Amino acid sequence: MKTVEWSHVLSCGEDTVIIASEAAIVRMKSKRLLRSFYTGLVKIKDMPIVTVQGLQLGRVSDVYFYPKQGTQIIGYELTDGFVSDLMEGRKWLKAPSDPDSVLLGEDAIIVPAVSEAELEPVAASNFKDREK
Repeated sequence: MKTVEWSHVLSCGEDTVIIASEAAIVRMKSKRLLRSFYTGLVKIKDMPIVTVQGLQLGRVSDVYFYPKQGTQIIGYELTDGFVSDLMEGRKWLKAPSDPDSVLLGEDAIIVPAVSEAELEPVAASNFKDREK
């Protein structure tokens, strides 16, 4: 597996990540990568997001972060499956402001109970409006 440390990222856009040089790309055994979106011991993609009361809000289809402020996740795009995505669309869940209130487990991401009320429909313009 190939990885790039965040400190070597010069710019990050919607579709492209620009790194300092090809030397920034290093090989890493996937067993050493503890948590990642697609790979590693714990994969965030398709992981269920569940409230502390046990209500499943959906599965992670994407994550959002501010590209100039590091790698802290600021929100999750949730899916309930292909058919539900077509019929109802995906949902956006803003990450709680207190990072300690989110438990990133091996089998699920556990969020506060109030998170259910904070779900919003995903629209391409919604994320851009949040950055302002």
